[in-house]
Amino acid sequence: MSPRPHQHARQSASATPSGAARLDLCPAPSARDLILPLRRAVELHLRGEYTQAEARLRATLEMAPRLPQAHHHLAVVLAAQGRTVEAIRHLEEAIDLDPNLPGAAERLSGYRADARARRA
Repeated sequence: MSPRPHQHARQSASATPSGAARLDLCPAPSARDLILPLRRAVELHLRGEYTQAEARLRATLEMAPRLPQAHHHLAVVLAAQGRTVEAIRHLEEAIDLDPNLPGAAERLSGYRADARARRA
């Protein structure tokens, strides 16, 4: 029995050049899927709820690991907790992803200065 037309179309649309089926089961998150958790994380951060903000940002990065704003906000939350080395890594990632991300370069410079002062 041959597949129904809509099943065949779906299978061929997801086939790779080698003929193997791709496993694209989860679509990429939309901007709306990402902006709401980012806003919520910022709200949590501003209320001093760093652990919850960090968890929300890490969950956002699970969905979209190349989202520079999430790395930037996570860096701010980590720095607020005194985790400057981790904050620097996330800011570097944010800048690698978007060299024009507002405020990131200045913040990175400040965090690096803080880290040097702590070592001295």
